[in-house]
Amino acid sequence: MANACDTLYKNTAHQSIEEDPHYVTAITEMAGHKEVISSKDIYTTNRIKLITKKHDN
Repeated sequence: MANACDTLYKNTAHQSIEEDPHYVTAITEMAGHKEVISSKDIYTTNRIKLITKKHDN
């Protein structure tokens, strides 16, 4: 059984996908073939992190 936090997270994720489905689809497909690297964290308008910046080792 899903708790309220899980439900809220899933609802927010679905909203993010609905806001910009083309970006989410493109980045997901690309990540399946290549490493996705960003110089900054990338968030949706409702603060869901889509991509984490690459940290220098």
